[in-house]
Amino acid sequence: MEGYLNFSLCYDEVLGGRFFDFLEKKFKEVQKKYHIKNIEEILDLGCGTGLFLKNFYGKNIKIFGIDQAFTMLYEGKKIKNFNGICFKFPPIPVKGKFSLIVSFYDTLNHLLNSQQLKETFFEVKRLLKKEGFFLFDTNNLNAFKKIMGSPEPFIYESTGGFIQIHTQYFKDLMISKAEISGKWMGINIREEIYERYWSQKEIKNYLKEAGFNFIKKEEWVLGKIYGRKPIKDFWIAKI
Repeated sequence: MEGYLNFSLCYDEVLGGRFFDFLEKKFKEVQKKYHIKNIEEILDLGCGTGLFLKNFYGKNIKIFGIDQAFTMLYEGKKIKNFNGICFKFPPIPVKGKFSLIVSFYDTLNHLLNSQQLKETFFEVKRLLKKEGFFLFDTNNLNAFKKIMGSPEPFIYESTGGFIQIHTQYFKDLMISKAEISGKWMGINIREEIYERYWSQKEIKNYLKEAGFNFIKKEEWVLGKIYGRKPIKDFWIAKI
């Protein structure tokens, strides 16, 4: 799984904040629909700067996050009682059990081979409490074709600096590459990020193989800025 380095400096402003505005609404909808309550501990895989975890601040919930980018976790440390672990999972190096484990903003698409994805699901199952939930999203094929395969770069410019992201989707490999370049707060940024398309069938089979019995998938339309068609699948799983 690839991680962000200097791009972490502007990640929230350029991409993260916009997505988590949509996620907050979706999470509340799913939480009500599937009766996800009594959350005592939460683990966020690929937590980034902890944007999603901020929703649980001050609610007497133990908050844990894992991300391989130290610069991302540094921002997360601003959340009270946030326990951040810098690690490239799988495996997942934590002890104890969790009532909720999440992984958002296509974190699992950054796992580029089936063994990594399978192992992650087995690790999540090991760490979940009885009646605990595993929530995550993945980019669907439309996202890879229309967004990650777009010939036009994404460009963002503000007082902080300038960022452009060129993407390319390799259909035969089912892998996309994003080339991130620019300058932010006087720091040069040049990174490459890869993602893998996972089909709904693959994800369902790997979840079942890991021991999940309750598996639901919802198509997710983020908003007009991303088009009218759903570009993500939102997964709800339970042992």
